[in-house]
Amino acid sequence: MPATAARLGRATATATLTLLLAAAAGAAVAATLTGVRVVVVASGSMEPALRTGDALIVRPTGSAGVAPTDIVVYRNGNGHRWVIHRVVEIRVVNGQRYLVTKGDANNTTDPDLTPVDAVYGQATLRVPFLGRAIHFLTTPTARLLLAVAIALVVVHELLVIVDIRQRMRARARTAGRS
Repeated sequence: MPATAARLGRATATATLTLLLAAAAGAAVAATLTGVRVVVVASGSMEPALRTGDALIVRPTGSAGVAPTDIVVYRNGNGHRWVIHRVVEIRVVNGQRYLVTKGDANNTTDPDLTPVDAVYGQATLRVPFLGRAIHFLTTPTARLLLAVAIALVVVHELLVIVDIRQRMRARARTAGRS
């Protein structure tokens, strides 16, 4: 009985890990195909609406339909990082549309106008604390841990296969003696 329970536990753990990896891969493929991004909130400038460590699901909209009060994700002036702020106002300067943006926790609007074509999309869903896990998964430590976990699962499965083959051979030898 204990051996059966142990096998059931191993099978359940393997199936769970396989399902989690398949779900993550499926989500990554779906995000790639639809253009949806997951963005991690890195500062407290949007508190209390968004907290540091939250993850946002961002729907790619570009500048289409952007209106005051929307939370938008855009590239900063030098294009090196994402900014998540609220649209306060839309201005037209020399025939070009610009956004006046502001973090909810900030006392003043952002110093630079944001060209509407810098907008990637709008935040559609907030997942509290998930950003902390996502950020950790991008670290070298997490990548090493993931590689070790995958290697352990592969080795375990190979050992299970070898054990099954040995049992089958032993049974065949025993059946041949009868």
